[in-house]
Amino acid sequence: MINAISTVKMPRDKWLALRRRGIGGSDMGKILGVSEWGTAVDVWLEKTGRKAAEPENVAMWIGRELEDAVARRYADEKCVRVVRHNFLLWDDENHIVGNLDRLVQEYASARPAYRGEVRTPVALEVKTSGGAPWAEVPEHYKAQVHTYMALAPSIMHFDLAVLFYGMAKEFRVFSEPRDDDIVAGLRMRCREWWERHVVGDAAPEPVCEDDCRNLWGAS
Repeated sequence: MINAISTVKMPRDKWLALRRRGIGGSDMGKILGVSEWGTAVDVWLEKTGRKAAEPENVAMWIGRELEDAVARRYADEKCVRVVRHNFLLWDDENHIVGNLDRLVQEYASARPAYRGEVRTPVALEVKTSGGAPWAEVPEHYKAQVHTYMALAPSIMHFDLAVLFYGMAKEFRVFSEPRDDDIVAGLRMRCREWWERHVVGDAAPEPVCEDDCRNLWGAS
């Protein structure tokens, strides 16, 4: 069952506490070993309360400040209306949580969501990057949007609107279609991972020096 919890006026500390109750879209790439932003050990430390969520850095701040502008550019180019969802979705059976950036309203009469339940076939994820433009969607972002599609069965594809603000300044839109085999695999992986590592409190295998330092810092 997918639960929808309104995040309007929700204090940040409560939102963070709810996110700790499952695996989020940005966590998925880490537990699959395809993220450049962290590892499964980082996720385990956070979900078990051994480590606080990472504080906002400059890249996160830039992304937050530019998010609305990038979404508007996407809406203008695609001639669609883009709306915020403002709900946290939580699959308590498979231990998945997520906040969708925005939903795409393709037709004036269409309702993208009702009481938190996503009904649109298209959703939008906004990204900013100081690096070189991608040739294709990185694996950790593919994992992220498929995590959200696991929480919203109506979504048939995710658009990723990306502003590259480095040396080569470009705006690009990538589309990631739904793959039900991937969605099913992610659900199973999350359920197994949570039961073993969070409920069973068994640390994942370390894959880098930082993991070892986090697990066995005393020695």
